[in-house]
Amino acid sequence: MKRAALLAGVAVLLVSCATTKGSLFRSIAASQGASQPASAQTGPTVVPTTPPPGPAQPVGQATATAQTPQAAGQSQAGLKIDSQPEGAHVYVNDQYIGDTPLFYTGFGAGTVRLTLERSGFYRSDQWVNLDPASYATITVQLQAITGYLSLSVGPTAAEPQITVDTQIIQPGITQLPIGPHTLTVSAFGYEDFSTPIDIQPHATVSLSVQLKVAAFRLADLTLSRPILNPANPGQLGELAIGFKVSGPGTGEVRILSPDGQTVWQKKLPPFVRRSQGVEWNGRAPDGSPLPDGNYRIVVEGSSEAPGALPARGALVTRSIETTIPISSRAIIAPRSLFSGTSGLLFTATPDVLPLGSFEVEVLALAHVESIGALVPLQLGVRFTPVSGLEIDAQGTAEIGNPAVTPYAIGAAAKLSLLQPAPQGGFGAAATAKVTYLTGTTADVLTNFTGLSLGAPLEYRIGPFALLLDPELILSPFQVSYQGSLEPSTSAGGGQAAFSSWGYARAGLMLDFGTVMSGLSASLRTLPFAQGLGLDPVPLEAGWELHWLPPNSNLVLTAAVAGEFSPTLGYYLMAGAGIGLLH
Repeated sequence: MKRAALLAGVAVLLVSCATTKGSLFRSIAASQGASQPASAQTGPTVVPTTPPPGPAQPVGQATATAQTPQAAGQSQAGLKIDSQPEGAHVYVNDQYIGDTPLFYTGFGAGTVRLTLERSGFYRSDQWVNLDPASYATITVQLQAITGYLSLSVGPTAAEPQITVDTQIIQPGITQLPIGPHTLTVSAFGYEDFSTPIDIQPHATVSLSVQLKVAAFRLADLTLSRPILNPANPGQLGELAIGFKVSGPGTGEVRILSPDGQTVWQKKLPPFVRRSQGVEWNGRAPDGSPLPDGNYRIVVEGSSEAPGALPARGALVTRSIETTIPISSRAIIAPRSLFSGTSGLLFTATPDVLPLGSFEVEVLALAHVESIGALVPLQLGVRFTPVSGLEIDAQGTAEIGNPAVTPYAIGAAAKLSLLQPAPQGGFGAAATAKVTYLTGTTADVLTNFTGLSLGAPLEYRIGPFALLLDPELILSPFQVSYQGSLEPSTSAGGGQAAFSSWGYARAGLMLDFGTVMSGLSASLRTLPFAQGLGLDPVPLEAGWELHWLPPNSNLVLTAAVAGEFSPTLGYYLMAGAGIGLLH
């Protein structure tokens, strides 16, 4: 039954991709490219890959020049010289011409000696036949000058991890590049050992390392998030607790309430590695969410490992602790960035992500018919650098027009003013958004060029929320569906530096945690210089569904959106998206 419903939903989406009536979609297609300069619409210029030959001159008399490959395209004759690794000094007939990578020009025909030198590597010499009328490349693999490290590690019971700089090696003889290096030896239950070594050409450095048994200790207590809400779905309502131990032992993790009572504890398996961890869902043993407050996380461990004790047979106990706030208002839920600010497709919501959380989403919608296609492809990111302040960023390309690809980039800041309680109530925020849109004069995303200020409002009753979002914009241009970019006009009909108008945004949202669905719409007013009233071209509206699969941080999205006009008709576009929510 579920599969049938899913297939039916996909069929509806596919059919809606080609649903249209009237000339509104033709107006959208005509508006694309209207803001582009004429030079951007001319045909391609063919550049020959082999330039005409220049006058030959003896190499000994030529003035050698070196350019980067970026400055000289492949249409220019010359020799591109590269090396692995880069940064080698290059000489032509013992004359220094630069460091790799470089582009060598200004030579005549003939054979020259090409020399590459780099500290720590053998010199490379070879003969190269130069042709001034062609483009050529040469890459030299330099051979490192090496020496040897002979290493033994004890005691034999240790299972060491050995690195030289970032290279992992094993006990025994290892060939290494000459020069200074740092040797690090670590093993569970033993103190780390580190020392500098200097490898000489064709020589062997011998070293014997005896690791010391580590005193038992706990360290580096970390939490996966700075604030926890047990009501958030799946992994979003869980806390990963991590710490490190120096050696073998046993331990447990306890969670203490604000009044000091133990509300959760877990015995840990015996320690057999340094990194340890446990997960907690912010709930009591009976599964009920714990009330809001600051909770202490206490990790205790003990060991009887020989050498880690003041006296054999004694027990060493260590503990570390930190705190975690639990807040039922720290809502982590998927949101769209379609219109530039997080919320539904065409209206913002007042909630912000809690500190330490982020969301990344890719969303693609499509409308295709015989005269063309409109495929908005959007990448959006939102995060919270400071508690109560969310930053949104998005980039959208409207793919489908072969002549030009309209795109928009923008960033928004959302400040939480009032966060609704979990059981319901009012929520409010203030938003500021900056957008740059080029390649089209239409307003498909209701995210036009300019500075926008908004005030998202919400009234929530359980999972149901009513959304309102009045927004004002100041722009150097005006929206046009006539295929030409219109400058701002003043109340007297003359040209003005800026134009301003408003958006009336609204939406309905159902949020069940793992599934969120919403309807949203946006109406645009006339430019205020033209008086009060709604712009009849057009109304934007959309429906969306977000699903968080069990035991994952993925967000799967399906959406249908469109524009509607009483004079130009309508069209619909549909598609899907995928995101990551933490």
